[in-house]
Amino acid sequence: MKKQFYLLGAIVMLGLSFSSYAQKNVKILWGDEFQLPKKSYEVGFIGNSKVGYTEVSHTRGKSINLQKFNSNLKLTGTNSISTKSLPKGYMIEGLGEQGNKNYLYYSTWDKKANAETLFAQEIDAARGEFKGSATELLTSNNKLAGTLVMTGFYQFGTVGKWNFVSSADSSKTLIYYRLKPLKKRDAVNNDVIGIYVFDQNLKKQWGRDVEMPYTEKMMDQEDYQVDSKGNVYILAKVYTGEKKKKDDFHYEVLMYDKNSKKPAISSFKFTDKHIVDVALVEDHSGRMICAGYYSKSGKGTDGAFFLTFDEGNKTMKNIHKGFYEFPTELIREFESKRTVKKSEKKEDKGQDEEVAHLVFRNIDVADDGTLTLFGEQYNWYITVEMNGKTTTTVYHYFFDDIYAMRINPDGEMKWVKKIPKSQRGTTYNRYSPSHLGLSFHLHTIGNDSYLFFVDNIKNLNLKKDEAPATHVAGLGGVLMSVKLDGDGNVSKSSIFDFREEKMNVDVGSFSDVSDKEILGRARKLKGPLQFNFTEGKALLLSVN
Repeated sequence: MKKQFYLLGAIVMLGLSFSSYAQKNVKILWGDEFQLPKKSYEVGFIGNSKVGYTEVSHTRGKSINLQKFNSNLKLTGTNSISTKSLPKGYMIEGLGEQGNKNYLYYSTWDKKANAETLFAQEIDAARGEFKGSATELLTSNNKLAGTLVMTGFYQFGTVGKWNFVSSADSSKTLIYYRLKPLKKRDAVNNDVIGIYVFDQNLKKQWGRDVEMPYTEKMMDQEDYQVDSKGNVYILAKVYTGEKKKKDDFHYEVLMYDKNSKKPAISSFKFTDKHIVDVALVEDHSGRMICAGYYSKSGKGTDGAFFLTFDEGNKTMKNIHKGFYEFPTELIREFESKRTVKKSEKKEDKGQDEEVAHLVFRNIDVADDGTLTLFGEQYNWYITVEMNGKTTTTVYHYFFDDIYAMRINPDGEMKWVKKIPKSQRGTTYNRYSPSHLGLSFHLHTIGNDSYLFFVDNIKNLNLKKDEAPATHVAGLGGVLMSVKLDGDGNVSKSSIFDFREEKMNVDVGSFSDVSDKEILGRARKLKGPLQFNFTEGKALLLSVN
């Protein structure tokens, strides 16, 4: 989940008006073709146009690989750093930036000492090398919970143990984890969460392990956030009955500070609405915002809601009107005639039109209080294929239309938009769809938002009464850019065609390296449904 902050100003607009189809809002710079070392995987890019860029990859049990590019994306050198000095079970946790410094995070598990430890290793992006030795950030003498994944031939490791969240001004970073339960029964186990706050120099400010007030069976942690004062917030769904029932729950926001051992708790529940999806974010004034989607029927999504945590009264209250409904005419845009007819029949019967499978993706909070919420229609299902000898589990993924809503500082809806797309992807015997290159990347500069996603070229000049053509992962496509300016005007352009360039991209791996630059790696296109993870080119997208 991405949470962004920027400066905006404000008028009210409804609906979608694509304009300037031929206009190129984004320029692309192709870099040198390069190859990741054998059996390595990409961790990500760091750097900027002043010092150049460094691509970080990892060859498990062997090396951390740093490939250095100058500001024109010319490959200038490769540095492979041995990991033989690290314990056998180390795990790469990812890249991060703190105080204009770039870090590679990794963790270790010392079975003999029963210790889980998190380290931060600074990387000099200008030179493409490690800077100094790694810094130990946290150690837990209890096993941490995570997700078990395959790391080699009959080798497994646990990922997702350490999690990172930054405050709105980036002055504080929350690192949190969940201890592996001693009692395996959810009905009697209370989760213990480690919450630790660091400053911009990765100096620990405070932290401790806290026990949740309800059993794991009756409580789900939904989101975590830290504010610029160093207070930690946990958003949780709490079931109220003796048995866990689908609709018998409320939400609580638990606030922990440096001094109090027990959290301040604020609860909320909508009596006439169902919460579909929800997240926490801090604005630049230090206000903690709870935003998401609601439904009247409990089947789809009717609109968005915005609440804030009142630290003085320890209560949740509406921001402005609190609830903003999607207009029916907007929901019917970019749909087939058959779908529109079904919608009209529902309206004739007095039934509300709802958006199906809408999930929260991003929220932008401006200095002046403007709120912009982004959601995406996402769904998946499983089929099982049998040929008499083997059984294959097939995961089918659907990433469809994007909904964007902007609320003015005065509480009025400035505009709401529907960005049409239809993406499909399939994986075999693996749950994660991350390598398919679906969904979208959001980049914000000033009043404007840019959305990047892989699309079917037929959708470049799509009319409001037409449904989008489908893009199937691995079968060509174009990298599409959609610009949403501050007044809600929408312009769309195709950046490059996969078949023409013989390259494809995964927008999920894009990195915002500056206000106007997005860096990524294009993968060499081998053929239909053939993803090449090691060979490709660096590419830099510049927005205007």
